[in-house]
Amino acid sequence: MPGGTKLDVPFSFRFSFRVPFSFSTKAISQISGEGLRVRVTAFLRAMTPGGTLDRLVRRYPAYSLWYANQAIACNLLHSEEERICRWLLMCHDRVGKDVFTLTHELLAEMLGVRRQTASGIAGMLQTAGIITLTLRRSPRGVN
Repeated sequence: MPGGTKLDVPFSFRFSFRVPFSFSTKAISQISGEGLRVRVTAFLRAMTPGGTLDRLVRRYPAYSLWYANQAIACNLLHSEEERICRWLLMCHDRVGKDVFTLTHELLAEMLGVRRQTASGIAGMLQTAGIITLTLRRSPRGVN
C-alpha cells in the first residue's frame, strides 16, 4: 500500500472447512466455543451434486472474496473506533452469545492496531456502557 501502510484483513466465520491436505496457513480458533468434526468420507457422501451442502460449499469462496473486499474497504475508510465496534458486532453475531472472551491483544492483532489502542477504545466503549470488560488472568499469570 502507498507509504507502507499496514492493512490487516480480519476473518471470523461461524463455519469453516478443513481439508485433508496441507496449506501454508493454519486455522486458529479466536474465540472459545464448540466445533464439530466430520470425516472426509462422510463429508464427501453428503456432497450430492446439486444438493444443499454442495450448493453451500460452492458459494463459500464467493462469500469469502466478498467478505475480504468488504473488510479491506472498512479498514481503509473507517476509524479505529468504528472498526473495533464492527468487529465486536461480527463476533457477537457469529458466536451467538452476549458474553464471549476476547483479549485486547487479539482484538488489536485482528485490526492492525497497537494493543494500547485497542485497550483504550475498549475502555471508552465500557465507559459509554456499550460493552463490559472483565479482567482475566492467562494460564501464565500475565494479564
